[in-house]
Amino acid sequence: MKRVLIALLVCCSGMAAADFQQVKLLDVAPYKSPQLIAGATPILVEHNMFTLTVAIGDLSYSASYYAQRHVKSSDFIVGDSIPAKIEGDKLVIKSADGKEMKARITRRERLTPESKP
Repeated sequence: MKRVLIALLVCCSGMAAADFQQVKLLDVAPYKSPQLIAGATPILVEHNMFTLTVAIGDLSYSASYYAQRHVKSSDFIVGDSIPAKIEGDKLVIKSADGKEMKARITRRERLTPESKP
């Protein structure tokens, strides 16, 4: 019984968390996202954001991240490789200081032989 439980744990732990892999950064696009904060006097606030597009296997994935103190669009260089992984419908990247950032994938595109990195 113990052996079966241990084997099950080993199998499940490998499937639960995919490892980060070095992937090619295809594009970085900074932008500002407006948000209306409701109240007695509505306030319009703009958030600094950026969209990253990376190539993983035969697909490119795009996701939008909030610019933060420890990571911003100018930290990335198109053509470099960055650590990333896919978790369900999220693209997870690691910033230069090792922090993980998750964002919902907004676009998937099949890479053609001419566009592959």
